[in-house]
Amino acid sequence: MQVAVIFGGRSTEYPISCMSAASVLRNIKNHDIVKIGISKTGAWYKTDASESDIEDGSWISSPTNRAVSICFEDGSLVWDSGRVVPDVVFPVLHGKNGEDGTIQGLLELMRVPYVGCGVLASAVCQDKAYANMMFERAGLKHTEWTSLLRNDFYGREEAVCDKISEQIGYPLFVKPSNAGSSIGVCRVDKREQLVQAVKLAFSYDRRVIIEKAVTDPQEIEVAVMGNHEPIASVSGQIFSSKDIYDFEAKYLSADTVLRIPSGSDKEEQIRAMALKAYTACDCRGLARVDFMVDASGEIFINEINTMPGFTSGSMYAKLFGASGVDYSDLVEMLLEFAVEDMAEREISI
Repeated sequence: MQVAVIFGGRSTEYPISCMSAASVLRNIKNHDIVKIGISKTGAWYKTDASESDIEDGSWISSPTNRAVSICFEDGSLVWDSGRVVPDVVFPVLHGKNGEDGTIQGLLELMRVPYVGCGVLASAVCQDKAYANMMFERAGLKHTEWTSLLRNDFYGREEAVCDKISEQIGYPLFVKPSNAGSSIGVCRVDKREQLVQAVKLAFSYDRRVIIEKAVTDPQEIEVAVMGNHEPIASVSGQIFSSKDIYDFEAKYLSADTVLRIPSGSDKEEQIRAMALKAYTACDCRGLARVDFMVDASGEIFINEINTMPGFTSGSMYAKLFGASGVDYSDLVEMLLEFAVEDMAEREISI
């Protein structure tokens, strides 16, 4: 097949996308590949940059880069010296403008199969407030939370924070509703920290969520893949080098430990909840479902990532690796799910 791998993008998670794409490219076997990089300003380029140059971000200066446009008539990617109609697209894009339904909508208009969740699931799962609503509807327990819009905060900051303190209590977490890799997230242990934490989160999004912290949590993650009959990996536990499992702890720290399998005595219950969440949010292709287990053993769903990190050290591939699916086979299966999903949707048009 002709596979287009898209990476980069106008997102705070641009460097993670480049790292993930390099790993995906190294593990696609027996297919023709076209590499499409999106700059931080949103320009699209066809590139022949190496995986190493993509990984460290230096691809953007490659002399092989050619500006790309899209022909919606036949779903082709066009540049000055050529064009290609991809059989399938792997959008290795994280966060805003990539994981949130935007690129998925574009690919739908191109009528090209693509790896991962559709427009609705991508948009809902990217926005933590709406994902939490879906979890509640499905009967999946989430820690106590509320959401807040920017226009409802500025001008009455103290009154709003007093209400949050009363409603949620401490410690709590403040997060941008639409962001990933824990960017803009703060743990707040006392009232004096709350206003600045909310302001920081608002610098990344127009809506923030405030969540009650789980006491002494075990952070457990499950990888899921498939369409109508999804399968769940073994679970894995994260021992973060920091209080917040942020960008540094995930991708840079040598002190963060991933234990796979997790060894949790809640294994089967957590895996069943992961599949329930995946189905409730209408996910397709793949997702990683994250949980917190408190000291009493109660399980709280945290979030769903519809395009989780794909770096060599990322949890998603490691979880399926421990479940008997190596990285190259995993990529091939995801490509096949994409083609299968498009064929089903074409029947309904």
